Amino acid sequence: MIAELGLTELQKFVPAEIYRGEKVGTGKYSVLLHAGFQAQDRTLRDDEVAQWSAQIITRLQGLGGVLRA
Repeated sequence: MIAELGLTELQKFVPAEIYRGEKVGTGKYSVLLHAGFQAQDRTLRDDEVAQWSAQIITRLQGLGGVLRA
């Protein structure tokens, strides 16, 4: 699903931690995801990474995910 976004600079996208407990509610869990971006030919700008991250978040929200602050 995330691969379908076609983010060529996305080099790594892995779950880092899964939390189940009263803070997230019964039957739910919280997943910490790590996304690593890298370009071979240049330094990435903060606004690019923010845009790509927003695309990933939107895609995950489409699956029913909720961004926790």
